[in-house]
Amino acid sequence: MYTQCTVFASEPSCPVCSRYDYEEKILERVIRNELVLQNTLQSIRETNEKVIAGLQALQEEKVKINAVLKIIERKQTFIETYSASTLTNVSKALLEIQERSNRIDNDTIDELKTPLVHFHARTAALITVNKDLTVPQS
Repeated sequence: MYTQCTVFASEPSCPVCSRYDYEEKILERVIRNELVLQNTLQSIRETNEKVIAGLQALQEEKVKINAVLKIIERKQTFIETYSASTLTNVSKALLEIQERSNRIDNDTIDELKTPLVHFHARTAALITVNKDLTVPQS
């Protein structure tokens, strides 16, 4: 048994053995790579601009923070000197108040001392009352 078969096929429009086929494929590949690189370069530029803007913002904030720190340091030194002088003034005032209080206490104690009074006590049985209700002097 013999069978015979006829096959019809069309050749590709661009022959594989074309003289410029390889160069065309390389050129297409280079163009595709160039487009991808342009997109990548654009995204890198955008990212770079964002980074530069962020760095500038950080520099501005750094300047502001340094200014605030200087103000805080000045206020801290002022507060330290003021509190030290206040502490010494309060200490002196308390010592002065304590000395005055001691002097006043001593003066008050001296003033409160009553002189000794001597008297002669009599019992009620020994006393006679006059008609005008006075006690006679003896």
